[in-house]
Amino acid sequence: MKWQAVFFDLDDTLYSRADAFARTTRRFSDRFVGPGIDVDFDSIQAGVVSRIKDESKGVGQDRHWQLVFEIIKERHPEIEPTATELVAWYRDELIAQMQPDPGLQRVLDHLRSTGTPHGVITNGDLFQLRKIDQLDIGIPRDRIVMSDVEGVRKPDPEIFAIAAERLAVEASPRVLMIGDNPEADVAGAKSAGMTAAWMTLDRSWEYGEPRPDIRLSSLRDLIDHL
Repeated sequence: MKWQAVFFDLDDTLYSRADAFARTTRRFSDRFVGPGIDVDFDSIQAGVVSRIKDESKGVGQDRHWQLVFEIIKERHPEIEPTATELVAWYRDELIAQMQPDPGLQRVLDHLRSTGTPHGVITNGDLFQLRKIDQLDIGIPRDRIVMSDVEGVRKPDPEIFAIAAERLAVEASPRVLMIGDNPEADVAGAKSAGMTAAWMTLDRSWEYGEPRPDIRLSSLRDLIDHL
């Protein structure tokens, strides 16, 4: 099919969040705790979840990571920077460790060579732009639609309509949305009338209806559908 436009989610679509996180946590352990000593971020994050159960709804990422590093400092009192300083270091390092999906450049080259308009639809704030700059994908900022800027979040079909308008098309089955989240990306795109491609991340589909039209293990697989 000749797509009128193609949209990408950001996290776990254009890059692997898990891989970036793993590289960042190793860097943290080596720098602040000591070579060969791994900080168990997974168990610490589980502890954070239990801590914030009684807090008001909508605990943001800043509060989450503040608590993570407060716990780390409790377990490793030899760490000198404050929890706030560690959060700032973590955010910067996480971005530095982001690497584009191995198939992304080939996909972008194909879209450009065929003149297919393309952009990004992501839930989040302006911090998302730092990630996109790190990935160096060359998508103009007016084609990057962020929920906190627009005041509407995926899966609301309105944000997909806004993105389509930016590319001078209408949301339709000839517009493709690629993302990893069954609700935000697949259900959201389908509710807007778009075709949905799902990044499986080695998962099987256990999320009911609507189902994705296309399943991808990597953006390399997308070439067969362009």
